[in-house]
Amino acid sequence: MDELLADAPCGFLICNDEGFITEANNTIGRMLSMAPSELRTMKFEALLTIAGRIFYQTHLFPLMRLHGKAEEIFLTLRNAEKQDIPVLVNAVRKEKDNEAQYHMVLLPVYERKKFEQELLQARKAAEDALFRNEHLQAATRDLEKHKIELDRQLSRLQLVNKDLLQFSNAISHDMQEPVRKIAMFADIIERENNKELSDVSKVSLGKIKYSSRRMRDLITSLEQFVMVNAGADHFRDCDLQAVVGRARLKAMIDTGDHSLGFTSDNLPVIEGQCEQIELLFYHLFLNSIRFKQKDIDPAVTITTDIIQQNSFRSLPDKYMYTDFLRLRYQDNGSGFNPEYKEYIFQLFKKAQINDAGLGMGLALCRKIAEHHYGSITAASEPGQGATFTILLPLRQLMPNDKAASVTEAAESVENNNQ
Repeated sequence: MDELLADAPCGFLICNDEGFITEANNTIGRMLSMAPSELRTMKFEALLTIAGRIFYQTHLFPLMRLHGKAEEIFLTLRNAEKQDIPVLVNAVRKEKDNEAQYHMVLLPVYERKKFEQELLQARKAAEDALFRNEHLQAATRDLEKHKIELDRQLSRLQLVNKDLLQFSNAISHDMQEPVRKIAMFADIIERENNKELSDVSKVSLGKIKYSSRRMRDLITSLEQFVMVNAGADHFRDCDLQAVVGRARLKAMIDTGDHSLGFTSDNLPVIEGQCEQIELLFYHLFLNSIRFKQKDIDPAVTITTDIIQQNSFRSLPDKYMYTDFLRLRYQDNGSGFNPEYKEYIFQLFKKAQINDAGLGMGLALCRKIAEHHYGSITAASEPGQGATFTILLPLRQLMPNDKAASVTEAAESVENNNQ
């Protein structure tokens, strides 16, 4: 072998047409940890890995025979220590003494796999970035559509709110005044003509005064119902212990029944509109007094615990679980048929036909609970009292600076109930 090739900086082999090695330089011997003389007794494919042998037999050797050359073919050699050596092969077919020879140059490329892996990783990173970018663009388009829809809904809500305020003003002034005058003139007629009035006229005047009072109460209740959502949301810290206490006292004063017993867990401070929450419990206490059982003093028990509820109420497939206060309001009253458990929360609907109430109280309770992004449900059996389950969020918003206060409120309830 030419001295220039013997120690060239690359492996060099000559194979015959049967694939046996006839010449090998020192460089390929050092690469394979074998003497060149040993290589001259072997087939070239014996130096390859199993995958390399298959590639050599099916691709490289037929390529050299057909086209007379092969360029930049990647193969993996296996040396005497069973170590893999990645190489690039350039080969050419020559004729000598009417016999075919295949001259092959093998250049080690130890860093090739590393570079290929880096290229594959870079390609995957680029594909992932493109995928994320496409998703980001899709999300941006969806966000724009949602912004448009939200703006439309907000515009409709502002129109509805404006109508509600006008309706509320009409109730407060335009409707209250005629009712007030009817009651006033009925009193004047009764006072100045009492002796001249017949019994029938007195009864009729009594019905007029009763109806005017009922109409006044109905107008007041409608105004309260409309105003729940009509104004801005002015949520603040509400001490439920004080709020519920005021509601109970007012219910007893308005009914003249001071026998209402009451026990409860220590109620925490939550974020809400205190006046509305007081109104909610006022109507619950009012019902407990009105529908008490015969010869039994009315009594109410309130228990509490903390549960996790999804704060998203309308958007599908959206979840953010936050702490809600669950209050179980239970009385010992006459109860009602469980088939009315949803019916009683509708406007002007009552579970008992002979009830003199307006059918507004529980509808107002649900309206207030929903305005606080909570809920109220009822359960009962005739003669077994009624249980109202109220869910109210501990905090109306959940920014980071309020997360700690929510946790503290939750721990306070748990500690108080232990």
